[in-house]
Amino acid sequence: AERICGVPAETIEAFARLYAKSRPVNLNVSLSIGRQFWGENPCRAAMYLQALTGNTCVPGGTAGAETGEWPGQLRYPVPRVDTQRKAGTYRAPVLLNGFKWAKAIDMRERLDKGEISKADYNNMIGNAASNPCPNIQMVIMESNNPVNSLPDINCTIRALNKVDFVLISSQYTDLATSRYADILLPQIYMTFEGGDVLGFWRPISYGTNPGNMFVYRQKCIDPPGEVKPNGWVWTQIARRLGIAEMYNPRMVNVHDEDWQQATESLHREAYERWSAREDIAHLNPPSWAEFLKKPVFRWEIKEPNYPFKRDLERGENPFRGTGSGKIEFYSKFLAKGKDYLTESVPGTGRCYGPGNLPPMASMTMGGKGTFYGRDAEKYPLLMSSPHSFYRVHSFLDNQPWLSDDCYRHAVWINISDARSRGIIDNNLVKVHNDQGQMILPAYVTGRVVPGTVFIFHGSWYKPDANNIDRRGAPNLLIHNEDLPQTIVGMFPCKALVQIEKWEAT
Repeated sequence: AERICGVPAETIEAFARLYAKSRPVNLNVSLSIGRQFWGENPCRAAMYLQALTGNTCVPGGTAGAETGEWPGQLRYPVPRVDTQRKAGTYRAPVLLNGFKWAKAIDMRERLDKGEISKADYNNMIGNAASNPCPNIQMVIMESNNPVNSLPDINCTIRALNKVDFVLISSQYTDLATSRYADILLPQIYMTFEGGDVLGFWRPISYGTNPGNMFVYRQKCIDPPGEVKPNGWVWTQIARRLGIAEMYNPRMVNVHDEDWQQATESLHREAYERWSAREDIAHLNPPSWAEFLKKPVFRWEIKEPNYPFKRDLERGENPFRGTGSGKIEFYSKFLAKGKDYLTESVPGTGRCYGPGNLPPMASMTMGGKGTFYGRDAEKYPLLMSSPHSFYRVHSFLDNQPWLSDDCYRHAVWINISDARSRGIIDNNLVKVHNDQGQMILPAYVTGRVVPGTVFIFHGSWYKPDANNIDRRGAPNLLIHNEDLPQTIVGMFPCKALVQIEKWEAT
């Protein structure tokens, strides 16, 4: 391990002994370590370590690979609007992994030309080989910026240009994704401009860490112009489809000018119904009027939460779904091989494709976007795209108060790598690989490992006339490949790149 990762062997040994003797250990590998080729292996290894050291089902412990709290942290219910929505009569089949929609559109042309088989097409997008192939002709996006957020920006742009119709709901006309809309709807900022009954963001919400509170996002300013809540937009579409009475029955007959007031009334009803519950009374919730003065409600956590606590309190075995009734390291599912992985996983509709993933975690080298990849000689620097303290994904990249004085968006490069390329701090550099190129300043620092570079996630893709990104959106350089090396899993956040000093103006 010392030879591979550069950490002295005695440090590794001392840390292993400290880990083994400590209790409880909170080991949380989160998403980043899994979002690369063979990333499933360290995630599984983290689960093994926690199980072997008795840290899986104890207060303060973790199961090893979770990205947040496990089910069971909410001791009390939170207010929920009774929308009285009726169940739909149609359930769409699962025909692709969610983030593969752009690739499904982009690769469809090759399928239609007979350049790839139906099975190959389905496999690469996470669809069962025997399923029908999706033929997407309409893209609707709200509360999202997929041009920035998905790997391989050029693939996403090609996909948006290939479909018949693109509807984007956004707060900004210059958002990277907004540029490819046939219709661009102004989107409400619920944090400032008021709540909604339907839609992705819930005005009454609860925190997941540690899950003992909820916040009501009330209106503090009026929406500008003709901005409408997402729920209003979808209700109008449902009305034209003849299903508004099923979709949003309590708001379907509300006039536009009364929409906000009706929404507030439903949230008040939800709060008052919640506060009247017998199991809530001892928490002494304030009246609705008092709650609006300070719209955050918390309750004391008297007992710590930990993974599988709910099952254990019920006297149930959390691992009753395995053959042995214990945590199992060996996956019989993966052991069935490539052909089995081309079919849908029972109960999910998802398919992982015929990739090579061992049934038990093991050190596996190779794959695109790693030091052991086929492009490593041509592109010797491993780029990561961590989250910035100054953005929420791509939110706030256009906030001038967070630019320049607060934060310089740059490529972080180690001193030795910069010196060998004749680069000094704040030089403009070209970062490139076979997918694209960008020009941005260099931040020369000893805070990154030699051979690696950072470009923080979320900056808005802004190409010039030569299709060179001048803002530094790292997903331009990050691949969207899985098979045949590994399975279709989480989308990646790393790429191999080369960096050169930029001499042009």
